[in-house]
Amino acid sequence: LLLLTLGAIGAGLVASSVGQAALAVSIYPSDLRTTGVGCSSALGRFGSIVGPGLGGLMLSIGWPAREIVQSAFLPVLVAIVILALLRRRE
Repeated sequence: LLLLTLGAIGAGLVASSVGQAALAVSIYPSDLRTTGVGCSSALGRFGSIVGPGLGGLMLSIGWPAREIVQSAFLPVLVAIVILALLRRRE
């Protein structure tokens, strides 16, 4: 069950990274669009660099791998809520 869940999360993350620019273009006003898309891309790249480093740090201090994966649930849930609120705002 955990492997299926991780596979679904991975597929969703890949699909969401492709749609990130389109979402940013639809959210930001035209005078801020380039800056908004650039900042959202930069934050995504920052997360892809820092995330594995934090995972390695957690492993090195003795966290079980299962708890590290489960700890990713809260940020994903927060992102889903924010996207739902942005969708409602439109």
